[in-house]
Amino acid sequence: MTSTAAAAPPRERLTALARWAAAHRWLLAFGACGLAILLQRLAALDSAPLPQYTDEADIGYNAWAVATSGIDEHGHAWPLFFESFHDYSKSPVYVYALAPLTRILGLTPAVERLPAALSGVAVCALLALAAYRITRSRPVALLVLLTAGVEPWLVVQNRVGFDVNAIVLCVAGAIWAVSHAAENGRRGWFVAAGVWTGATIYAYETGRVFAVVLWVAIALSFALPRGRFRNWIYSALPVLGAYVVLLAWSLRHPGALTARFGTVSILGDHPGPLTVVARFVNNYIQYWGAPFLANHGDANLRHHTGSGGELLVVTLPAILLGIGVCATRWREPLPRFTLLGLLLGPVPAAFTMDGTPHALRSAVMLPFLLLASVYGWQLMLPWLTRRRMVASVLAVAAVVEGVVFFNDMYHYWPQRSALAFEAGLGPAVVRAHQAAGSDHEVVLSDHFDGAYVYAYFWLRTNPHVAATQGLQALHMRVGDIGSAQPGDIMVLDAGQTPPPGSTLIERETVELDRPVDLARAPSHGTLVVASVWRR
Repeated sequence: MTSTAAAAPPRERLTALARWAAAHRWLLAFGACGLAILLQRLAALDSAPLPQYTDEADIGYNAWAVATSGIDEHGHAWPLFFESFHDYSKSPVYVYALAPLTRILGLTPAVERLPAALSGVAVCALLALAAYRITRSRPVALLVLLTAGVEPWLVVQNRVGFDVNAIVLCVAGAIWAVSHAAENGRRGWFVAAGVWTGATIYAYETGRVFAVVLWVAIALSFALPRGRFRNWIYSALPVLGAYVVLLAWSLRHPGALTARFGTVSILGDHPGPLTVVARFVNNYIQYWGAPFLANHGDANLRHHTGSGGELLVVTLPAILLGIGVCATRWREPLPRFTLLGLLLGPVPAAFTMDGTPHALRSAVMLPFLLLASVYGWQLMLPWLTRRRMVASVLAVAAVVEGVVFFNDMYHYWPQRSALAFEAGLGPAVVRAHQAAGSDHEVVLSDHFDGAYVYAYFWLRTNPHVAATQGLQALHMRVGDIGSAQPGDIMVLDAGQTPPPGSTLIERETVELDRPVDLARAPSHGTLVVASVWRR
């Protein structure tokens, strides 16, 4: 009798807990999925991929510089755009979001990538909230959250500290605001959509063009039929204000914002009109091709893992069905907005030639693809609930494809992409600086892309010193390793041979154990990514 009485309270607590869980099952489901996405985004930020590419080092150093001294690497105080490698290709949203983190947590590769990871979590949340606002269905919202959480296009970008993450977040924010505006037509939500749209100008290079494209999609979606959404015009005010600021800055810095576009544009070699049209159409089609979306994705290993497409195959039915639903309901504002976003999304990227199809320049497509999946899941869900066997097969296929993708991303992609990320250069620079002391010079090979900024990043160079003295203050220079003097230290890339008589100090290596060679390189062995020598 005593033992039974003692066992009753725990049983009652378990029963009460089970009842609470049943009553809050959706809260627990969304919480568990959200936590899983957060942990995935934060896990192994400093090793998958291996740190770090030149652009990451440049963004990180400039963020740390303004956070600690109020100037960038060139001595400009609190700049609106950041000069990088002879152009103003670095936009301010990511840099200024990163700046306080470097002040609090320090300047490391993982911290530099932290805003990218957190922005990915925010993108998933915003699109799930938009899905619920559109459908009022918790299951659909949960499916959209999971779809966004596993798409390789978003996952890979969230692991690399590039400013493209900021524009994807801004577009997702605009979609979230538009989903509210479509429901109640309130002025505030249209203003919010305009704020998110205007922010794309300062989030990524393509945003300087895409902001007006995105606003046109809003205008064409809500201006007609006339009189239904009278407040849509208020979305133009923040966008117009953002462009006024951009114009004022451009007038003070003539040619600064177009320098890089001139090198990668389809107009760069001054072709004839027919050639321009042919190039644009060819580029545009590639962004909608199965090879890019479902097969091999972007060929650049900094933008994609090198295995599979930009989207998981198992998510394509919901996206394609959603596009079909939007096409049949094009007279409604939100489906029309979805279609316009999809049609106009690749336009800025299609005007460039370098690396087409380019996952970063076309990244604004992704939020609209996920928005289309809202309508696809809404259509599929009732059908799947009546066909449990089919739903189970699809669920198993999703798990298998997801496990394969994430296993490849965490384990094999870092090895495969080591050279693309110039992994090992940072530690090699630190070791070379230590070996040189104050008596000799360090020569950084000019084979590396922007090697100087690695020295600034890894050696935490005082921004005032970097702006006035450059690498000379560190007894370093970038140049031909053959110009090194006896006793000088040289940092070589993977394919270079040191001058005769040089002495090896250290090699930065990556161990390869890939079972399948996807990069046309040895599947097993040791890959030298950088080396330090004494002349």
